[in-house]
Amino acid sequence: MARWSTLSTEASNPSSEGLDALSSEDVVSLLLEEDQRGLEAAGRSRKDIAKAASWVAEALEAGGEVLFAGAGTSGRLGILEAAECPPTFGTDPEQIRAVIAGGPGAVFEASEGAEDIAEDGAAAAKELGAGDLLVAVSASSATPFVLGALTAARENVQLDAVRVGIEQDWDNRGVLAMDGARPVPSGTRITIDLASPLPEEDVEDLVARALTKDPWFLTLRDAQPVTTAVSVNCGIA
Repeated sequence: MARWSTLSTEASNPSSEGLDALSSEDVVSLLLEEDQRGLEAAGRSRKDIAKAASWVAEALEAGGEVLFAGAGTSGRLGILEAAECPPTFGTDPEQIRAVIAGGPGAVFEASEGAEDIAEDGAAAAKELGAGDLLVAVSASSATPFVLGALTAARENVQLDAVRVGIEQDWDNRGVLAMDGARPVPSGTRITIDLASPLPEEDVEDLVARALTKDPWFLTLRDAQPVTTAVSVNCGIA
């Protein structure tokens, strides 16, 4: 949980405190108020949303495919969107598709842990080619399955396996809220092992660029010393 603790999507919503003690009408009012906040946020991003819609239109007009990729509820919304396009807009079912972490079964039953497998996301997007478009659906923007798909589509990089290890140094006095130490790690070491048929330099460069855009990594790095070691094709398959 520590990995996600800084994300607003994983935090408790102060507005819903005492939800179980509210009347049904008050619960409905609260839900509508929160939905309104979502609409307001979408309104502030209308230009970016319109730009994304134009990309979808351009891909379809040129004969390309559109693939939605997501995990959990976000993935299910992508599935619904892809399923509705043929009857609503008359599109070819093969032209607009969707994948979800954990496979088709995860649509009806939660597949815990599937969202954390970046290489599954990369595999789901590896068939995309020039002119195709990947739509990554993620509330947190940090879901490994989705990032794996996005990276594969953007970089056209084949990753056969990915293994990440994290070691942290803690002062237990901080964990116990005692004086003399902070309740955060004093240092973190991250090892990233990958298997890929591509040249080692290309894969290492990809990882370096990805880390500069990873919100979890940037938050972690800003709070403490962090060292990162990347190896390619070193005993992982």
